[in-house]
Formats: sequence, structure tokens, C-alpha cells
Amino acid sequence: MFEQFTEPAINSIEFAHEEAYFLGLDLIDTEHVLLGLVSEDEERIGLLLGDQKILAAAVQALVLDRAQRKRTQTNQTKRFEEVVFNKEVNEILKLAAKTAVGLEHVGTEHLLISLITHGESKPLFKELGLSTNDLPHEIESRLSVISKANTKKSAIDKINVIERRIATWTRRVEQCRQLGLLELEQETNKIKSTWESEFSKRNKG
Repeated sequence: MFEQFTEPAINSIEFAHEEAYFLGLDLIDTEHVLLGLVSEDEERIGLLLGDQKILAAAVQALVLDRAQRKRTQTNQTKRFEEVVFNKEVNEILKLAAKTAVGLEHVGTEHLLISLITHGESKPLFKELGLSTNDLPHEIESRLSVISKANTKKSAIDKINVIERRIATWTRRVEQCRQLGLLELEQETNKIKSTWESEFSKRNKG
């Protein structure tokens, strides 16, 4: 499914997966995808939204609030690979690919437009204080301007994203250790190690 997705788009989805897993949830939901988008590409997402801003901290707070309402157990019961997309996220991923038909790639902008236009996501944006009525058309009109201004994606930006992910997972490993969640600590450590390996590869390149 993800052959045409750009690296930032894939990273956003991976972040969503990681977040849902760490919060002890069985399913990856729309708020996790939105958090992945703003965490991976906050500047670009901010430019696409124009006057309506979404801060990663605000989305994180909303994700935690929703997780507390959804979670039925305090301990993680599923392994990382067993946490999967819910029905709405599967539909949004397909919609993003459809939105990008005729283009060479599916980017974070297509994921954002699909999130906004999908009916089940509207309460999410409402909770964040965003009006979504004309937003998809506004995003499409801004895309060409933003693309011209960002024709070269800096490798330094990518390194910074990876460093933030390592810092996040280092904190999560420590949290698991403090709570005595041995199995979750081991799984969390594996994810941290994956990002550390990615960081080493990038630096060698």
C-alpha cells in the first residue's frame, strides 16, 4: 500500500503506530495519524493550514485524553506488530492514495486532506478548534506555493526528526522501567534501537 508514500508520510504513519502502542491501545486511530503528521512535519502542516494552527503539544494532549477514555486495561496486552489501523484510518489511507491519483507520490498533504474530509475525523478537528469547511480547497491552493519554496528537503531536517524520536523513546523506556513494565520496556527499547540505527546510517551517509 505504501509504495507511493513519501518518507515524511510513512514516518508520520509509523509515529502514529508507535504512539498507539505505547498508550496501550489495540488500534491506531485518526488522532494518532494527526499527531504523527504534526510531529514529523509540523512546519509544513502549519503552512498548509494557514491561519489555523495545530501545535503538536495540543494534539498530544488530545491524544492522551482520548486514550484514557478508550483504554480498558492499564498494562499493554498486544505486541507492537499486533496494533493495527482501525477502520477509519484504513479508509483515510486509501483516500489519501486516491487524492494523489495522477501524481508521483502520496505526501503528508494528502494524508492531511483525507483526515479533514473523512467524516469520522471532524470531531477531532472540532476539539482542536479548527473549522474544516473550506480547508481542503485552501490547502490545495497553498500547495504549489509551498512546493516551490521547499524544492529541496534538507537532510539536516530529517536528522533532527530522528533525534527527537530517539529522545521520545528514551523517555518512554525510562517510564516503563519506573513503572516496572518489563515486557513493554523491552518492546519500547527495540523501537528506540531501530531509530538509533537509522540515525547512525544517516550520519554515515
